[in-house]
Amino acid sequence: MYRRSSAKERVKCSLNSIANYVQLMCPYVSIARLMGFIPYNIVSSKFVYSKPYFVYSTIIFISYMMYLAFCTYQINFHYREIYTFMLRRLHVTFNIIFGLVLFTSAYASKRSVLYLIERTSQISRMLPPNIFSSLAKNMYTKDALMFFLSFSLTLYQFTNYTKPLLCAVWIIFFAILMINTLYTNNVYVLEACLKEINDALVKLREILINDEPHLLRRVYHSRKNPILLAELRTLKKQHLEISEVVRMMDSAFGAPILTILILLMIDISFNLYKYLVMINQGGRVTELFSINLFFVFYHVLEVILIIWLTEKSKTQCR
Repeated sequence: MYRRSSAKERVKCSLNSIANYVQLMCPYVSIARLMGFIPYNIVSSKFVYSKPYFVYSTIIFISYMMYLAFCTYQINFHYREIYTFMLRRLHVTFNIIFGLVLFTSAYASKRSVLYLIERTSQISRMLPPNIFSSLAKNMYTKDALMFFLSFSLTLYQFTNYTKPLLCAVWIIFFAILMINTLYTNNVYVLEACLKEINDALVKLREILINDEPHLLRRVYHSRKNPILLAELRTLKKQHLEISEVVRMMDSAFGAPILTILILLMIDISFNLYKYLVMINQGGRVTELFSINLFFVFYHVLEVILIIWLTEKSKTQCR
């Protein structure tokens, strides 16, 4: 009991020690750098472009392309006798092809993503340190759960695929998870910034409402209350900066997220079709719960998460 409680306390202390954007996003961008998505170094608590990691990301990208192309050849020609079921072979081939598109779009937008992360880091300085610890708890819990589900579902397919193909599928789905995580977590941080601005506006409104009527005059605001005007200008500037970052996010993550959504829809369609075929053999229900159905639920959850966070941020912008 003592060891367990001390471990929990250490985890809690480590989460509470997160006080800025760099500390919050460091695990994610480190994994993204390892996968070749973001070539960066941390200099003076800033994410800066790194040429050595650019070379590394290029090598990793070429390796991805060659390996996935090799797997496409393997499943359609070399292991054709193993994957005799046409639908299954077509399903995996589509996944690999869109995996190639995903890696290409992620490689092409790596500089934009890095610049976006740095701009988000600058804007997030408006948040108090306790907000980051709260964000860390929510984000790490969500992402740990999503990683566990992704790893479990992919590992379950170990007996259904050859090892090279299983590795290819795992790389693709982990890349989807990583890009989704980067996108949703940056949206999450921007949503917290917008909420901070909205809360500040509510406080200013309460101050105005609670003041005497003559304090609402324009002359009073221009001469007697410069602090209030300065606060409003600061909030307006911060809101404009966040709006600019949101537009940058659309351009930086637009192609990868669109590719991910298409890939998820294809995977949902194939898995749902296979599930419906399995439970309707001869008009009888043969298997109520199957791995295909769990894949459908998992991918639907990913799509819902992206849409929910995006809509939540839009609500804060209004």
